[in-house]
Amino acid sequence: MEADEDEVEAGLEDGQVINPHAMDPQTVLRFVKSLGAWPGKVVVIACEPTVVEEMGMGLSPAVEVAVEGAIDLVLSTIEELRSDAAYAQE
Repeated sequence: MEADEDEVEAGLEDGQVINPHAMDPQTVLRFVKSLGAWPGKVVVIACEPTVVEEMGMGLSPAVEVAVEGAIDLVLSTIEELRSDAAYAQE
């Protein structure tokens, strides 16, 4: 999904602490926007868990199967973002 800078709430509340070990995507985008460092185009590639009740090490079987496709998607997205076509006016 592509993050739209205009839809991201800017800034952090006075005194709010940023915990780098617990930053969700929305907090990262708010932080980047508050610094004035929005890179122009932001694409988020994520994996949604099916079950969150159980904690453990490793990947679920469904995620293991999807890893190769996710790697291909990340690499193709990087190539696209490195091209002028990614920033052409629509």
